Amino acid sequence: MKCPVHLSIDARRHWNRITAAYEITADSAMILETGLANWDMAQVARELLRKEGMVVDGKRHPAIEVQKLGDMIFLRSMRELGLNIAPPGDVGRPPLSLGEDKETPALLPESKQTLLF
Repeated sequence: MKCPVHLSIDARRHWNRITAAYEITADSAMILETGLANWDMAQVARELLRKEGMVVDGKRHPAIEVQKLGDMIFLRSMRELGLNIAPPGDVGRPPLSLGEDKETPALLPESKQTLLF
C-alpha cells in the first residue's frame, strides 16, 4: 500500500514499518493515515510550544489543544488498529520505593531518573 505523500518523513517511516509488518485493508489504511497525520500535527504543535512557550499574551497557547487532540487521535487510531503493543499495566499507583537514605521516597528507580525528552 502506497504511503500518503502529505505525511512527514517520520510518519512515512512509521507507515512503511507498519504496512510491511501487517496486511492493511483500505479501511485500516484510512485509520492509519488519520492517526499518523494527527501525530504530525501534534509534533508541529509540540515544537511551536517549545519555541513560543505555553502562554501567549497572557492566555493558554492554542497549540496546547492541537497537541493534545493530535496525540489523542493518534493513540486512538493505533488502538483501533490493534497496534498498542505493550499491554496495560496494573491499575493503581506503583509501589513506593525509598531513596538512598531509606527514609525519603524516590520518585523513580535509579535507572529511570533521566528524563528522555
